[in-house]
Amino acid sequence: MAHGAPIQNLDSIDIIGARNEGGADLTIVVSSALNASPEHQKLLLDKLEGYLGYVNTPDFAAEFGIPSPDRVCIVLACYHSPDPVILRLIEKCSAWAQKNNASLRVENRTRAG
Repeated sequence: MAHGAPIQNLDSIDIIGARNEGGADLTIVVSSALNASPEHQKLLLDKLEGYLGYVNTPDFAAEFGIPSPDRVCIVLACYHSPDPVILRLIEKCSAWAQKNNASLRVENRTRAG
């Protein structure tokens, strides 16, 4: 993978945090701007596929409990505003996430100034 790609380490979970009430939040770190290019769309889809696969493993259930969209959220932590095409893609992926026992949301972590 090219150095400086907005989503890296496609085969690993960037950040995971257990919820006090059970379940977990899994964060995908998006370190630079996601543009509308097919390459960036594929990065996002591939990373999301890996996260959804992990959520549905016995290992995940053993550590965080039985997954469901109410108990598991995949968070895209964006440090640069994503292209509108990417935002539409994320919106479409929400149903995919729900069918795979997770919810999906974007957190805009851009800094003003």
